[in-house]
Amino acid sequence: TSYQGNILLKDGEPFIHAHITISDHDLGVKGGHLFEAKVGAVGEFILRKIDTDGQRELDPNIGLFCMAFND
Repeated sequence: TSYQGNILLKDGEPFIHAHITISDHDLGVKGGHLFEAKVGAVGEFILRKIDTDGQRELDPNIGLFCMAFND
């Protein structure tokens, strides 16, 4: 399984944008955005801080909150 994403501020609050790939009991693979989950036993996550400030800002051209960095 895998988990990849980022945590940036959106409207002044932490916002998690997460992608996940998991398998079910029949070994079928599923993937997509993770909005909410409960870990059954152990979850291992590595967080890495970047050397700049970032936030999510609305891009009016596409109507999505995109990553924007101060550098």
